[in-house]
Amino acid sequence: MRAETTQLVFLLGCHLLATAGLPLSPSQPLATVAGQPIHEQDLLFRLRTQLHQLRNQEYEVKRRALEELVNEKLLEAEGKKRGISAGKLVEQEADSKVAEPTEAEIEAFYFGQRDRLNRPLADVKSQLQQSLSPHFHFDVALRIFGWASSSISIGV
Repeated sequence: MRAETTQLVFLLGCHLLATAGLPLSPSQPLATVAGQPIHEQDLLFRLRTQLHQLRNQEYEVKRRALEELVNEKLLEAEGKKRGISAGKLVEQEADSKVAEPTEAEIEAFYFGQRDRLNRPLADVKSQLQQSLSPHFHFDVALRIFGWASSSISIGV
C-alpha cells in the first residue's frame, strides 16, 4: 500500500509539473484516486487560506517596492532640480538635520520590540543604533520635504 501511495504522489507531482501553466478545463481532473476525481476547484478550496496569505504577502512586497521606487524618483527629481545627486540631497537635507538616536530612543525601541528580538539589549544595541540612524532611512528626506510629492506629478 505504501509503495502505491508513493507512486501515486510521484505521478501526481509529475502530472502537475508537466501541466503547469497549461489551462485545464474545470471538468478535467488533476488526479483520480480509487476512481474518485480530484479537480482544481477541490485543490483551491483546500488551499484557499494559504493562497490568500500568499496574495497578501505579494501585495505588501509590491506595495513596499513601489513606495521605495516612488521615493527614489522623488528624490532624484528634486536633486536634479537642485543640480545634485539624490544621495547628496539626502546628505544635505536629511542627515544634517536629523540627530543620531539617543540612548533613550534606542532603549525605547528595544523594549517595544523585545519579544520579537528575543536577545539582550547589549547584543543588538549597535544594530539598533544603525537601523535607527538617518543614514539608513532614505525616506527621511521626503518627510523633511513634505512638499516634494505635491510639486511632482505621480500617476498610479
